[in-house]
Amino acid sequence: MDIENIIAFTLRAGVLASTAFLAAGLVFIGLPGWQAAASGMISAGVIFLLATPVLRVLLSILMFAMEKNRLYVAITLVVFMNLLIALFVLPAFLH
Repeated sequence: MDIENIIAFTLRAGVLASTAFLAAGLVFIGLPGWQAAASGMISAGVIFLLATPVLRVLLSILMFAMEKNRLYVAITLVVFMNLLIALFVLPAFLH
């Protein structure tokens, strides 16, 4: 299996996992006594949804490194750093 197929599989798996957690959370949120579990499932779905493109960028860095394409590795590292800043640094300034 080449890296492009791994990236495609990762994207599909991330979207499916996110969908499954979000759907389960929506089902359980209406059941008495299950609100905490439903909230956790919905949070997990959102985390999967956010983590999927981050993992895709990491795998792209690996793919470009294997191809010895330094320019694309550098560009993709900039994209990765922007994602990390947007996910972890910027929210601290918004509170």
